[in-house]
Amino acid sequence: MNMKIKTTVSIMVFALMGTWAFAQTKFNIGPSYILGLTSIYGSKTSGNMSGMNTGSSMSSMTHGAKTSLGAGLRSEYFLNEKIGISLNAGYMQRGAKFDMDMADYSPRYRFSYIDIMLGAKYRTKKLIGKSKLFFSLGGSQHTLINAYRVNSYNAVNIMDDMQMVDWGAFAGVGIDIPVFSKDVLQVQVLANSGFKSVFGGVMEMNGMQGKNILYGLQVSYLLGFKKKESETK
Repeated sequence: MNMKIKTTVSIMVFALMGTWAFAQTKFNIGPSYILGLTSIYGSKTSGNMSGMNTGSSMSSMTHGAKTSLGAGLRSEYFLNEKIGISLNAGYMQRGAKFDMDMADYSPRYRFSYIDIMLGAKYRTKKLIGKSKLFFSLGGSQHTLINAYRVNSYNAVNIMDDMQMVDWGAFAGVGIDIPVFSKDVLQVQVLANSGFKSVFGGVMEMNGMQGKNILYGLQVSYLLGFKKKESETK
């Protein structure tokens, strides 16, 4: 129920911002796509039974990077020529590959999230032609919608052993390329890290700890809006 409420709120926010955009000239909104590499960096406590520490020790838990895709809506509003606010919401795959442990298959974690990213954006002067370099920084919320441990033979649902909500931070650098005088083609390289361990339930009780990591290339096409005639007079 909480996930549905959060998703509904994010959709309402974008709908209101889209309506407001028709009266704005510093507002852009449009589809956004992410191609990235995700992983889980953490640790595992050995000798930990049912949440009771029995002389346990920590060991590193290294997972391989997994190719992931994401899609959603991105909007921006600029307070002046250089400083703006960005809001991004949509679906994002996450997860990781992990050691085969002598098996003849390639097991991996496959997670799906609804991501919301809110941040600040600083845009430089013209870089090449009319394009502009920018830097972004902000916070993120990640709501889990499904989670599986997958191998070559089957997929096991592990939703009961996962945390439903994660919080994180992101940073990025990219370029804004003007299109048709008012639209923007945007390309950004970003990094996003969660703060909380993604594991819960039995996996958490057995000492599993790991945080979501994403390195991605984000491509967006943001629609701009012209001034009304009354505003230009």
